[in-house]
Amino acid sequence: CFDSEPRLGAVLLLAALLSKLLAERMVMQSQWIHLQALTSGGLRDFTFALAKRAEVELGQLYLVPARRSRMANAFACQGNNLLLTDFLVERLTRDEVNAVIAHELAHLKRRHVAGQQAAFLIGFVLAMAGALFVGWLLLGQSRMLLLMPVAMPMMVMAVTLSSRRNERAADRHAVELTGNPRALITALVKLTRLMHLPLQWGQGTERMFTHPSTRRRVEAIARHAGVPPQEIDELIQRSDDGSDRYPLPAAPEERVFSTWFKSGFMLKTWLLFGVMSVLS
Repeated sequence: CFDSEPRLGAVLLLAALLSKLLAERMVMQSQWIHLQALTSGGLRDFTFALAKRAEVELGQLYLVPARRSRMANAFACQGNNLLLTDFLVERLTRDEVNAVIAHELAHLKRRHVAGQQAAFLIGFVLAMAGALFVGWLLLGQSRMLLLMPVAMPMMVMAVTLSSRRNERAADRHAVELTGNPRALITALVKLTRLMHLPLQWGQGTERMFTHPSTRRRVEAIARHAGVPPQEIDELIQRSDDGSDRYPLPAAPEERVFSTWFKSGFMLKTWLLFGVMSVLS
């Protein structure tokens, strides 16, 4: 099919990528997630000042309302944008939020977002091609698809390995940006507990995840920053002392042409453009 109809293969690949984007959009809409661009305030000022120091041309900082789902997370996105959930900002101290922001800026600085997407796409293509070729050699043309269930997990493991390395590199860079490894350690511990995840899991289990276990990450941060090993358990057990937090801005009124309307229009435009480019 792909040998005789290369354009069909390209269309299917484009459709798979756009389906992923549409699925993510539908999930966010189903949870009433609307991005709020921060245009003023201390949180925005710090983020853009740190981005300038990190030599990252930051596009925009968005706040994601996630109290209903109790999701404490942060994301670096294409277009050099940062997303923080309001639940994260509400529950972490200023220093801890600053450490999280530094971590996400490190992802942008090192181009991890684009790199991970490229790694997934290349790994997917190589896994498909390899499985089909080896299957054709060993099993014949009629049964070569039988190796696909073996190739895809191997591709996933390779991508997650790359992602874990990126997380460790971003942790180190975040400490260099803020000079506050303890804030990053306590932030990671708090986020893990807020998301009801274990602090540590076995190496075999870790290979299936995009992030190292929190315990392994904080130990690596401590080694890199010279934090004494005996202090790690103290930082993990430290309770919230009610330190200063960033104030949350008031939620804006829904506009006629909301962010979702404009992003949906752009997604449809790029879908049409992509299909026309492939078929031309």
